[in-house]
Amino acid sequence: MKTDIHPKYYKDAKAICACGAVYNFGNTVKEIKVDTCSACHPFYTGKKRILDSSGRVERFKQKMVHAHDFEQKKKEREEEKKKTVLDKIEEEKERQEKVKEEAQLKEMTIDTPSVAEKVVKDEKEEKKVKSKKKKK
Repeated sequence: MKTDIHPKYYKDAKAICACGAVYNFGNTVKEIKVDTCSACHPFYTGKKRILDSSGRVERFKQKMVHAHDFEQKKKEREEEKKKTVLDKIEEEKERQEKVKEEAQLKEMTIDTPSVAEKVVKDEKEEKKVKSKKKKK
């Protein structure tokens, strides 16, 4: 075995878990910090728990929500592309017809006298007729 090419081996290396368990073994690193060990891992303990180191679960959930939204928008864009030019022309014609109808309705309401105006006009005509009859 050549000298000075191999890393230093520590016979008393430690692995320290987040739950507080400490394990001694041989390694090239003096101390190792781990998130789970056999004392706290759900597979070995039978307990169900979520290990969230630095918000990983929340970030994953946010990514899933954004991915779902992206897929929805992508489908909408694809459906929009599927519409043919003729469909778009028909939609534009329908929109223009609606605008024309609304304009015609506005003109009709402006041109036609209101009911109150008609009643007043009729009353004036009746008074004229009555006054002519009285003069005769």
